[in-house]
Amino acid sequence: MTSRNRLDVRELVLVDAATGRVVLHVDEIERAENRVVCDNLGRRNDDYFCDRAHYRRIEGGAPTGIADVDAAYDNAGAAATFYATLGFDLTARIGADYGDGKRLRSTVRVCPSRGNGPCPYPNAFWDGFQMVYGPVS
Repeated sequence: MTSRNRLDVRELVLVDAATGRVVLHVDEIERAENRVVCDNLGRRNDDYFCDRAHYRRIEGGAPTGIADVDAAYDNAGAAATFYATLGFDLTARIGADYGDGKRLRSTVRVCPSRGNGPCPYPNAFWDGFQMVYGPVS
């Protein structure tokens, strides 16, 4: 709740006045996963950054029917949910904002141009900004 003279409530903490013991603690910050997935289509290049121009699926969007895109979206959600149970908000901590809000970014069907390795890339990695995946199967 925000008004002109009030601050947002971030956490509600009730403390027993006699003992000083916390009897109730509720995180009042709404959490949103804010996932986006881009599809590199198995093209051999090193420009696979997931930005607004390349989104295939965004938070709340319907499944695309592309197994790799939908699996990356679902797995990012599962990871965010798991870490939230530990009190760690992935979007706040590792979500990157490139003029489109903090997002959990993934790019699928990546095929790096360096070397003569297999295409698409048969693995996954975190590049410091997003998750990058080869094919699901």
